[in-house]
Amino acid sequence: MSDKLMELARRVEKMSGPSLLIEQEIADAVGHNPRARLPNYTASLDASLTLVPDKWFWRVGHSTLYAGWAHLNRLHPDSCNREDEHSAQAATPALALCAAALRALASKGGAE
Repeated sequence: MSDKLMELARRVEKMSGPSLLIEQEIADAVGHNPRARLPNYTASLDASLTLVPDKWFWRVGHSTLYAGWAHLNRLHPDSCNREDEHSAQAATPALALCAAALRALASKGGAE
C-alpha cells in the first residue's frame, strides 16, 4: 500500500493541474467510501487537507521559486526529527499538500 501512495505522490507532484483520474486513484488507495462524493484532492486545499494524518503539523504556501509547496511533520514543525517529515513542491499549493500528505500516509506511522 505504501508503494502505491508514494507513486501517487510522485505523479501528483509532476502534474500541472487537477485530474479526476488521479483523484479516483487516491480515493481508492485511501479507502474513500465509493458512495460518497469524490473529493477534489488535486484541486482543493480543503480536500487535500483531509489526507493529512491526524495530529500532524502542516504548512502550505506558494513562492516565486515554487508555485506551490507543502511541509508536514509528525512532531512540532521546528523539531529536529527528520524521520517523520514530508515535503512537496508542485504546480499549485493543493497539489503540493496532496503529494506531501500521501507521503505522510505512506510513512511508517503516517496512518495512525
